[in-house]
Amino acid sequence: QAWFRRFFALPPTETYRPVLSLMGASDLGYVRVNHGGERRATYTVVAVKGMDRQGLPTALNQAAMERLNLHETAHAYANQLVDRNLARLQRPAEILLRRPATWTRVKDSFYNNAPFLMRETFVRAVAIKYAEAHGGGPSVREREIAEQEQAGFVWMRAFVEQLDAYERDRARYKTLQDFLPALIACLDAAAAGQARSQG
Repeated sequence: QAWFRRFFALPPTETYRPVLSLMGASDLGYVRVNHGGERRATYTVVAVKGMDRQGLPTALNQAAMERLNLHETAHAYANQLVDRNLARLQRPAEILLRRPATWTRVKDSFYNNAPFLMRETFVRAVAIKYAEAHGGGPSVREREIAEQEQAGFVWMRAFVEQLDAYERDRARYKTLQDFLPALIACLDAAAAGQARSQG
């Protein structure tokens, strides 16, 4: 939370809680409560399929759980930026969604629409920055960017590089909201490049 507060310089607008379920009905589920405005609570329900004598889970993928927590915590900060600026993000998002390399990978997911694609762009890019800042280094950064490009977010490298520029000039940009014009310009450029390639 401390790193996210420093990076965004904005308070979270959402509450996130992971929940371990003893029911074991499915590996993963979500419960979301919209409170109005930007306020939302998200509960990620993770099935626990085995317990030890102390009642602690034995079949929990710790690495996957940490990755999930990172991703959902990022949403608690990033979603507000997308929601507040959706009027400007909508058009580049719609163009990027028409990219075959993107659409074939996201069409059957939550991310097959402009608002969710933009939320995921922000969250995944910030998660890469977090991993890099916490001992991941350049190799983790490159692996994560490549993974996101394979997932259809082919503009991820340029977007992360814009976040690098934001970090280098925090004296000028007090919050990530202040830096939004540069991030939107990055997405516009990615969309314009796609439009030219399609003729």
